[in-house]
Amino acid sequence: MFLSTYYAALDQIITEHQKITSFSPEMAAPMVKLSSGYEMPMVGLGTWQIKPDKVGEAVESALKDGYKHIDCAWMYKNQEDIGKTLKKIFSSGLKEHVKDILKQLQLDYIDLMLIHWPMGYAEGEDPIPKKEGTDEIKFSDEDYLTTWKVLEEFVKEGK
Repeated sequence: MFLSTYYAALDQIITEHQKITSFSPEMAAPMVKLSSGYEMPMVGLGTWQIKPDKVGEAVESALKDGYKHIDCAWMYKNQEDIGKTLKKIFSSGLKEHVKDILKQLQLDYIDLMLIHWPMGYAEGEDPIPKKEGTDEIKFSDEDYLTTWKVLEEFVKEGK
């Protein structure tokens, strides 16, 4: 009984999370400083007993909503599915986008590239895409920290 209620609640949470279109810093979880000096969000997504066919969707939704802490363990038997989701999210076309910028600017490298907004617009032809049937801006699912990490890779490559 408990698990069926839990899974029904999880399905509802996933559905509600998909309705959220943007993340604001005020929604971020408080951090705790570990003895190593690193900080860890105090709130995270627990993945214990989430079915393999649902865990990827839960992780993707949590990351879109700003989660930075995903709890997983070997004994949960869903790490492979979580890994597939993370690989899909983090292997988006950012490198290709930066290479296109270099090509368009006819340069081999850029001295400094700044991230203009803390979030990007949805990918596509329209430079400022709108949600269908509204004047509301449609934002990308890409996390700005992922963008920053890719830009840092280009710095290391001397581009």
